[in-house]
Amino acid sequence: MVDEVFVSVDKDKSVCESLRVIKPDVFAQGGDRFSYEVPERKVCRELNIKVVDSLGKKIQSSSKLISESRRSYEERAWGRFISIEKGEGYQVKRLIIDVDKRISLQRHLHRSEHWVVVSGVAKVTIDDDEIILKRNESSYIPLGAVHRLENCGRIPLEIIEVQNGEYLGEDDIERFEDDFGRAESVEFGEEDYCIGEGCGEE
Repeated sequence: MVDEVFVSVDKDKSVCESLRVIKPDVFAQGGDRFSYEVPERKVCRELNIKVVDSLGKKIQSSSKLISESRRSYEERAWGRFISIEKGEGYQVKRLIIDVDKRISLQRHLHRSEHWVVVSGVAKVTIDDDEIILKRNESSYIPLGAVHRLENCGRIPLEIIEVQNGEYLGEDDIERFEDDFGRAESVEFGEEDYCIGEGCGEE
């Protein structure tokens, strides 16, 4: 329970000057740092303030939250996405498909995809099949399959997409139909790659 709140008088990110003003008996150092790592340690020793490390447990550290908040979504005509994790041969994305929007009818020559619905209702086309997916349901799109994802619900559709393959570049896409005029492609050798405005977009 909090009995009193003191507004920091410090000009930097520490609370050194505030400690000098209020002179508490205890300085509780929570979070993901220890007393030997913080600038307040010297002031506490000088004023004989007891330091308690790791008070309580944090679900996430502030440094991790700040780092994650700096990542930004990439906007698309159909909504937006953010890359959550990327490693050798895989990538994880969060896709947000706006209401009444859909990605192009497309295929990838170097990767498969697995879609899991987090919220909303999805219509998924895979080759000649169409299925409806709701929250906590998923679909696998094999490498080379012609596919499309559509928001057929009343709220934004949120999808977690897991890509697996030898090449995960945004330019590995061949479009067959597109609501935003991006279906033009050209052949290079044995493989088709998108050209023009919007290439590298789902």
